[in-house]
Amino acid sequence: MAKNNVYLYIVEGECEEHALNFLKGNYIKSGKVLRRNPIQSELTNMHIRNIKDNTVAILIFDTDTSDGTKILIKNKKTLENCKKVKDVVLIPQVKNFEEELIKSTNIRRIEEFTNSRSQSDFKRDFLNNRNLENLFKKNDFNINRFWKGTPTGLYEGIENNSDKIILKKR
Repeated sequence: MAKNNVYLYIVEGECEEHALNFLKGNYIKSGKVLRRNPIQSELTNMHIRNIKDNTVAILIFDTDTSDGTKILIKNKKTLENCKKVKDVVLIPQVKNFEEELIKSTNIRRIEEFTNSRSQSDFKRDFLNNRNLENLFKKNDFNINRFWKGTPTGLYEGIENNSDKIILKKR
C-alpha cells in the first residue's frame, strides 16, 4: 500500500484503544483510533463523514462473542461504499485482546502481563499503565504472533489481514 494512505482503526474497547495508541508507529502503521465495537455498533454517516481520502479502515474485533457477523459485514460494506476508503481490513482477535497478548508474549495468564492480582484487575491495571513500552518489552512481546489466529465458530471464514498494517522489521 502506498505511503500516502491514512489508517483508521475501529476497535471494540478501552484496552484495545490504549494498546493501539502505543503499538502504532512502533509495531503497526500510524493512524487514528475510533472506539466503536465493529460487531455490535453500526457505523453511521456521522462516523464516516470526516474520513480522509485514501483511508484504510481496520476493524478489530473479538471472536469470543455470540453477536455474529451481521453488523460487522454491514460496517464493512458501509466503509467499502465510502469513496474515500481505499481498503477495509478485518482483524479478528482470537478469542479476545487478552488471549492475543498471551499468545504473543511469555506469559501464561493475563494477570502476569500487568502483575495484577486477578483477571478482573487486569483491565484497570492495563489502562492505568503509562509506560506500555516497558510493559510490552518486559513480557517479550512479539508482533509476529499478535493477531495471527484464525477464528472459528460464528467468525469462521473471516480472513485475518493483520499483515497489511504490521510494520516490517528493519
